[in-house]
This record gives sequence, structure tokens and C-alpha cells, in this order.
Amino acid sequence: MVWKLTLARSLRARAAFAWLGCSLLLGLVVACGGRSAVAPPPHPPLERGEVGTGREDAEVAIELRAPKHVRWLPATLAPSKPTLGVVVTNRGEVPLDVSDLRVHLQAIREEVSFRCAEEVGPGPGAREPEALAVGASFVFERTLDCGLPLVGSYAIHVGVSFGHGSWGVARDVRSFSLRVFATPAIEPRRVEPIPGLWGALGATSVMQGGQPGRSGRLVVALVNGGRTPLELPRFRLVLRVFRVGTPIPCEDAPIDIHAPAVLGGGESYHEPIEVSCLGLGVAGQYEVAGRLEIGGPEEGSQVELGRLRVEIANEPLLAPPPRTGP
Repeated sequence: MVWKLTLARSLRARAAFAWLGCSLLLGLVVACGGRSAVAPPPHPPLERGEVGTGREDAEVAIELRAPKHVRWLPATLAPSKPTLGVVVTNRGEVPLDVSDLRVHLQAIREEVSFRCAEEVGPGPGAREPEALAVGASFVFERTLDCGLPLVGSYAIHVGVSFGHGSWGVARDVRSFSLRVFATPAIEPRRVEPIPGLWGALGATSVMQGGQPGRSGRLVVALVNGGRTPLELPRFRLVLRVFRVGTPIPCEDAPIDIHAPAVLGGGESYHEPIEVSCLGLGVAGQYEVAGRLEIGGPEEGSQVELGRLRVEIANEPLLAPPPRTGP
């Protein structure tokens, strides 16, 4: 009788221990994020103007790897175009169609929209997956193809589209701040008599010399940094060219600028200018100072456009090697 009672107590103890062990094991599975765990709710979609890491829904997570600043270049009268990384992660239960991923861009500076490519796809020769396996991620690299003609901070709005499913229509993903900067000597200048108008000079830093009788070329830019169209007066460009080591400058006759009568909000006008004082027959280092004459010499209104350093080199400029095969 005693041994039967002892056996019954032992069986009850083992059952209780087994039940406790199962409960602890279930708790560990849930705590460690097993399939039976409840996933956290997705982040709400970002609206235009918000800043965040990206966008998520039940099946897709997207993050951006975006630059924070970029240098304005006189050679292009704009910044170089940096690379934008779009990180796509498949959070669903089936493969995700990510073919033909495109970004849709908008650049806004002080509430003024500036030109961007309507959509940007993969670069030539890019190798990208057509689909992502469950849980897989891939970084799609796209060019940030926006003009950004002025220095300052821009809000860059990014939309993404890909595949043939619900993401085939572009969705806003994120907006981020991008600062465009330049050295004071070359940055665009306000054309003060005309509120909202900016001017700048541009040129390559090295020009091919050894060409007697040929002149170097600059570019003058006018930018409407406001939202409303501007009626433009007559402009003339006055240039003074200093050869390094020579104190006396060469000054070209004022050059008429054939700008449009009206320049729309956020629009730019570029005009190439041949500079006779910047002759390509004499190698050396040159400094070009420009000013914009507004309305003609009788009105006496002028705006300095900065100073450019230019080298005229007799050595051949670097070029791709000639092809030797078919």
C-alpha cells in the first residue's frame, strides 16, 4: 500500500514538471520571435515632407541610403549627381517581384520646386535581381538626377515603384535634406535689383591649349530662385582676365546675354560665352572675374558674379585609350 502511494505521488510530480517545462519552452519560442509570435504593427506610411528611415508594410520594407551634402561645381553649374541607395527587403511569405525598380524625385528649396528627372531606372550594365526571396534584401543604386542650381538646403522627396503588383504604382517613401555648398568665390550670387534672380559663371578648370587663334569658353547662368515668373531686362556680361604673374588684366568688350524675356519659377537659363582674352594659344594659369551689367551702361547697375580659376594646358587632356580590338 505504501509503495503504491509513493508511485502515485511520483507520477503526479513528473506530470507537473513536464507541464512546467512545456510552458517555459513555449514562452521561450514566443520571446525569441518564432512564427507564432505576433509581429509589431507596421510603421504608418510617410507623407510628403516627413523625414524617416523609409516605408514599411506587411510585405515590403524600404530604406534609403542618402547623401547629406554635395559640392556645387562651376564646370556644370550644378552639383555632381550622387548615388541614392534604395534598400528593399521582402517581409512577405512569397518571392517579391522587384523588376524595373525606379525612383521618382522632387527637389524643393525654400518652397520652390526645381527640375528633377521624372523617373530614374538602373544604370547601363547594372546587374539586379528580378525577384527577392522571402527575407532577402538588395540595395538598388540610382542616380540622384536633380538640377540643384543654387547653394543651400533642398528637401528631396523620393518615391519608388517596381514590379507588376501593388508597388507598380509609385509610392512616396521618404524625404530628406540635402545641402549644396560651394566656395564663396564661385557660388551663385543674388542679382539684387531683381528679387529672386541669381547669376553664376561656369567653366572647366582645365582647357586644352596649343590652339592659337582659338578662345576659351565660359557659361553664364541665370536662375529664378522664386515661385513666380520673372520679367528679365537686358543683360551684358563684363569679363576681366588675369594671367597669374601678370598684374595688368585683359578686359573683353561687354557681351550681350540673350536671355528670355520671362524666366519661370525654378527655371534656369545657360548661355555659352567665348572669351577672347582667354586665348588657348598661351598656356598658363588664369583668373576670370565676371560681373553682370543690368539694363545697359547708362543705368550703372552691376552685380559681381565671382572669380574662376582656369588652367590652359598644352599637354593633351586625358582621354580613354584607343580601342585595339573589334
